[in-house]
Amino acid sequence: MKPQKTRCISGTQMFPPLFSLGYHQCRWNYEDEADVEAVDSGFDDNNIPYDVIWLDIEHTDGKRYFTWDPETFPNPVKMQERLQEKRRKLVVISDPHIKVDPKYPIYKEAKEKGYFVKNVIGQDFEGNCWPGVSSYLDFTNPAVREWYSSQFSFDKYKDSTDVLFIWNDMNEPSVFESPEGTMPKDAVHHQGWDHRDLHNLYGFYQVNV
Repeated sequence: MKPQKTRCISGTQMFPPLFSLGYHQCRWNYEDEADVEAVDSGFDDNNIPYDVIWLDIEHTDGKRYFTWDPETFPNPVKMQERLQEKRRKLVVISDPHIKVDPKYPIYKEAKEKGYFVKNVIGQDFEGNCWPGVSSYLDFTNPAVREWYSSQFSFDKYKDSTDVLFIWNDMNEPSVFESPEGTMPKDAVHHQGWDHRDLHNLYGFYQVNV
């Protein structure tokens, strides 16, 4: 019997960047730029090759994504340039929950555009996560995905360079102190869809930008 060819319904896998196949150094948490430099130099001192170092949420200004803590990471470009000299990369975190803070540009713009998941009475859904009270970007909306993608551009993401990459986390989506650790099933998404219908797609849509 002649073998049958099969095809995956989701298409073929993209090739990952070559550096992603190397050794990545990550822990929670690196305290500041000096800590990053010490770990980086430690690998050299011990003749251990590595390609990428990862930073968790503490590198941000008050757990506001797309920012840098001005006290502990005051010179992020220089830090990235030092890594680049050794042909190394930096990966930082970006979560789907956005700190409720009218002075935070990401929150302010998303709020004004109506880009957050709603509750059953039409208000922005708010839940607790790492930054405290947070709203959650509605990635099921194509306009939100396009806007979110634009936040990673060099002109938007201050002090980012071409050796800076992103890891997505907590996009179950995680909601602390909730019955199931996630947003309610009746939270409302783009075009009136309940979260119960889209829960398993939420993280997929975040990375599909």
